[in-house]
Amino acid sequence: MSWLGGNARELGADGLAFYEKCERLAPIVKGRAYIFPFYVVTGPALIEEILVKQAKAFHKPGLLKGLRILFGDGLLTADGEGWRHRRRLLQPLFHPSRQAAYGSEIRRGIAAKLASWDDGVVDVHEAVVDVCIGNLTRTLFGIDDAVLTARIRALATLCHDITQAGMSFRFPYYGLLAMFPGLAHLSFGARLRQLERSIVERVKALRRGVERDDFFARLLNGNDLDGCPMSARAVRDELVTMLLAGHETAAAATSWALYSLAQAPDVLAALRAELDEVCGDALPAYEDLENLPLLERVLLETYRLYPPTHRIGRTVAEPVTIGGVELEVGAQVLMPQWAVQRSARHYREPLAFRPERWLAPEAKQLPRFAYFPFSGGPRVCIGQALVTMEDALVLGSIVKSFDFALPEGVSIEPTEGLTLLPGAGHLPLELRRRRSLAASAAE
Repeated sequence: MSWLGGNARELGADGLAFYEKCERLAPIVKGRAYIFPFYVVTGPALIEEILVKQAKAFHKPGLLKGLRILFGDGLLTADGEGWRHRRRLLQPLFHPSRQAAYGSEIRRGIAAKLASWDDGVVDVHEAVVDVCIGNLTRTLFGIDDAVLTARIRALATLCHDITQAGMSFRFPYYGLLAMFPGLAHLSFGARLRQLERSIVERVKALRRGVERDDFFARLLNGNDLDGCPMSARAVRDELVTMLLAGHETAAAATSWALYSLAQAPDVLAALRAELDEVCGDALPAYEDLENLPLLERVLLETYRLYPPTHRIGRTVAEPVTIGGVELEVGAQVLMPQWAVQRSARHYREPLAFRPERWLAPEAKQLPRFAYFPFSGGPRVCIGQALVTMEDALVLGSIVKSFDFALPEGVSIEPTEGLTLLPGAGHLPLELRRRRSLAASAAE
């Protein structure tokens, strides 16, 4: 730790390794980035205190507040009554009763995309991103449009670049974004306006004379906390938040699952046999998921080893004591799933990809927050059920349709950003088609 920067350099150089180091030291470790204090909390009981029992003493983290330049005051960055009001407004869209309809739409989209994939080396993460963007726009917006997908992609790339720089410098990058929005708006603003126009134009064209109850309709027809209709800015903030954050987590998880399976041929063979037995010659459907327990365990293990949201942050909003430590008001609190879910304190062979661990008694004996890939408490991921269902359908469809392997000499390392990406957003795999998808695509 340097006298000027504190832990900033170590944290910025390899945040994942820094979190692991803190986890080995103590359940709560205090650090400093320049003049700013922070705490790394890895004890499950202490994480539960922060996310559940004393959640009111904490606000969203400073890093996300800095990202308001990108997301505005959407669900990802907002706090307080405004956040609660909008979450209640949008929560019905993620009710279990909607899962079957979403699943059918996702399955149709997957079949069409996979039919266009060629044999050979394919950047699977890039391809899965397209699949997940399409799934999201169709299920929540009723839109399927190549131009819209391209514009979401462009925004996502810029968002990743900004968060990547922020993760590298830690401070003062996010603070500069917050104080001087023009630094990011020069490029982001233009792309954002393009995306807004694309959404509005296409939704209006689709909806002439049609009543719908989806994400866009709930925002347009709903009132904000003050009782007035949602402002154009409020609608935009929620659209951008859902479009950018919603597709990245699903795509990252699917990519990491494929990467893990490519290195575990026995697990891959068993999963493929399960899919063939349950689904026959068709791609997996929503109704099949309850009969695919190994697919579920593969995803549970993927979320453990490679959590898309690999660390959660909070800002201390009022005096509070956690684990006997009085936290400074205004300090940042980091709770890294990456380190907690890979800890030898909680898991046998913690770095091994072992889906069977979720059958063992040890899984039932885990402390509650030794596994929290989708956060917890009041701010648990609103789309958790939709994302896990989408991951299962996308992963199952790819496994059933293609043989795949990592190209010789390829090494994939995780990259910190808004989500935990494989190889800075690239995952090359050698694909060889197992069967024709023509019949499934036509369903």
